Amino acid sequence: MYPENRPEKIVVQVDYIVNSVNRRYFSGVDIQTAKTTVDDYLINNLFTRGQIVVIGGKQKSKKTFILLELFRALLDNNEPFMGLPGCYAVGDPNEKILFYEEEGSENRLLKRLQVVLNGIDYSNRLVLGHKRGVKLDDKRWIENICKKIEDEKFTQLALDPFQDLHSGKDEDSSTDTAIIWENLRVIQRRFPKLNIYILYHFSKSGKIEQKFDALRGSSIAGGTVDFGIYTEVKSA
Repeated sequence: MYPENRPEKIVVQVDYIVNSVNRRYFSGVDIQTAKTTVDDYLINNLFTRGQIVVIGGKQKSKKTFILLELFRALLDNNEPFMGLPGCYAVGDPNEKILFYEEEGSENRLLKRLQVVLNGIDYSNRLVLGHKRGVKLDDKRWIENICKKIEDEKFTQLALDPFQDLHSGKDEDSSTDTAIIWENLRVIQRRFPKLNIYILYHFSKSGKIEQKFDALRGSSIAGGTVDFGIYTEVKSA
């Protein structure tokens, strides 16, 4: 069983965040004539397609485990995410995941994937790029990612961790990090139904109760991120 049997429990909180990418003005005529639909949920009762999701927590707080559990729910919609009642993946039964992992050992990561996804056929539905040197502030990398998504029809993009996904930008600087979030918007606009997951560390003083405000670095991310999942490990 993953994680290893230890006397601990994982605390998870979620939060909706206003996304500036989708903000616009509606006139009275727009409102009257708008064709509305049922929310296009990806995980029922949690978040929808086309959203940028941040998974945040301190180091060693099971952020990657939460992400892999999310993968399991997406790849097998008969199982609810984290066992939460009603939180099943809905829609496309053939979700396809592109996962870039920029830290940790290859061997440990492969073991984690094998254990968490045991019993699911994901042979043609998951691609892992380990320590490929992804830089979200480099437009060449953005084009490379977009081409791979387009060519191989990925519906999900996961990136871990934020601190290793740029060229040494000052994460406390709105000016420095603006290009990173703008490039994520570029991907989002190009693939409106794509979900993007970013694993993000809390600041040294960050606490799970602070949710988004606990994340390390500039609050400029708040204009891009749609949904937050925050995790903490406590002694049982």
